[in-house]
Amino acid sequence: GKIFTTLEMKINFIRAVRRDAGVLTCIGTVVHAGSQVATAEGRIVDVNGKLYAHGTVTCILFKDTTGEQS
Repeated sequence: GKIFTTLEMKINFIRAVRRDAGVLTCIGTVVHAGSQVATAEGRIVDVNGKLYAHGTVTCILFKDTTGEQS
């Protein structure tokens, strides 16, 4: 029942992704979800846990008044 738009985004690229990096995984976590603002963080790691990038986002939340379900 909510839609959002980005207020702020910050990404830190730690190292280059090379062809031999193997499978990478993106792990996203909601840090806070209030009634008007939400924050989240994410990390991109390889199978050994080596960090390739991390970032944070702050979003503003709106009530979906269109009646459409996503």
